[in-house]
Amino acid sequence: DINIIRLGDDILLFCADIVRDQFLGYFASQLGALSFERFVATHYWKWYEQRTPGTFTVLIVAELIADLPSMINVLLCEYGYYDHFVNFLIFGVIVGFSLMVFVRSRVGK
Repeated sequence: DINIIRLGDDILLFCADIVRDQFLGYFASQLGALSFERFVATHYWKWYEQRTPGTFTVLIVAELIADLPSMINVLLCEYGYYDHFVNFLIFGVIVGFSLMVFVRSRVGK
């Protein structure tokens, strides 16, 4: 009886840890996603201003840039493929890549 309750708490804590780390990674990569969208809007503005269905695809790709790397990173870390130090190093790489895309998107202006 007590083990069942404990197992439920463990699952709840595990899910909460995944959600917490996912949000950290998502918001860390948000700058890169927004910079990617602005890069496309700045360099391909004639096409982008036409508001075709392809424009919506750019927004979907920008959201995937923010979401997928952090989710993959969190799941690999939480399931023990590497430890939390590597997890934070990967977050640092994501932030560095985001800053690089941001700087690159500003060069075209």
